[in-house]
This record gives sequence, C-alpha cells and structure tokens, in this order.
Amino acid sequence: MARAVQLVFDQYRIQRNAFAQSMAEYAQKPEYVQQLIQQGAIVLLRNLLTDSSQAIQQNAAIAVGRLAGQDPKIAELMIKQDIIRILLYFNMDKTNVRFNN
Repeated sequence: MARAVQLVFDQYRIQRNAFAQSMAEYAQKPEYVQQLIQQGAIVLLRNLLTDSSQAIQQNAAIAVGRLAGQDPKIAELMIKQDIIRILLYFNMDKTNVRFNN
C-alpha cells in the first residue's frame, strides 16, 4: 500500500519535471512563444520555480529565462508576475545554505 502511494508521488514529480523541460525547449523557439504565453506558461512556471525539487526549479528557471529573452514585453510581464523576486529569493536562500555549512 505504501509503495503505491510513493509511486503516485514519484509520477507527479516526473511529470512536473517533464513539463518544465518541455517549456524550456519550446521557449527557445520563437514560433511557440506567443502560444506559451497565451496558455499561461508564465504562471505555471512561476509555481515550479518554488518546487521542492531543485531539478524542476532549474528547468523552470531555464524556461523563464528563454521566454524573457525572446521579447522585452515578455520580460516586463515576468517582472510584473514577480518572477525576478522569486528567482533571487530562492537563489540567495541556496547560496546562504552553502556558505553557512
């Protein structure tokens, strides 16, 4: 029984990571950028930036960076969505952990 529950959580983590990786791949292709924005990728990626998995956070950060690099208006939207603050906060938090140990 406990194994079945663990399997569900593992699948959930795998799918979140696959989503973040796919977003990072599509975000580097200009022909997909507007559709990603229209589908709400920024809000979804913002949530993944605070995921408990560091790999998912990193993939989401790559996707966000690639999207922001496509168009200054998208970068401005990222600022309005508070993504810069989230990136800085979580990055500083990890840096402090490394230096304090």
